[in-house]
Amino acid sequence: MPHHVASIFLGAFKASPWCDHFATLDHITIVERNTKNRRQTESTLLANMYDAVSAYKGKIRNFLASMGNHWGEWQVSPGSLRITFTATAAHDAYSIESGAVILSANTVKSTFKAWSAHVMAP
Repeated sequence: MPHHVASIFLGAFKASPWCDHFATLDHITIVERNTKNRRQTESTLLANMYDAVSAYKGKIRNFLASMGNHWGEWQVSPGSLRITFTATAAHDAYSIESGAVILSANTVKSTFKAWSAHVMAP
């Protein structure tokens, strides 16, 4: 289509009521696409957060089981709430398992921050 014909056609289109109709449809399409993308991102972030919480729960169970396996090799001092160990194996198990719990808790925290930042974003 020659340039001057296209200009006439575009000018006539812009002056018609159809222009507003199509502009609205484009806007709706963009909003729908944005909404779909946000939902997909939120779904992924929620899945990550729930997976992190599930892993955290597993780490806590491992910690409790490990400490149960060393029952009698550690005790909590009532006044200070400090744990004292009577066997190196119990202390090593405590260090390993509590470290895993802390790392897992940090993962929960970071996945929650990612999800909440997405939800709170405009």
